Amino acid sequence: MNILEEMYYGNYRPNERVHTEESEYAFVAENIDRIVKTLSNNLSNQNCEQFEKLLELYHELISIQSASAYSVGFKMGTLMMIEVLVGNEDLIHKS
Repeated sequence: MNILEEMYYGNYRPNERVHTEESEYAFVAENIDRIVKTLSNNLSNQNCEQFEKLLELYHELISIQSASAYSVGFKMGTLMMIEVLVGNEDLIHKS
């Protein structure tokens, strides 16, 4: 299948391809997990619920930010391809 078919059928999920187990991401994720467990064990039930809600909102924010960054990156890549093919350096508004 080509990339367009993969995207159409939902087989291409770039957010799942970003991280490897041996990356800096994995190191940071392990540290976050360790700290979250420590905090959760030391908080009252009410504070623990609030902390879990905070984490859920933070994950949602990161997801929104990642999707936006993906979209912006895709658009920038497309503009670069157009500029190379067309040779028009004025496609992007210069400030």
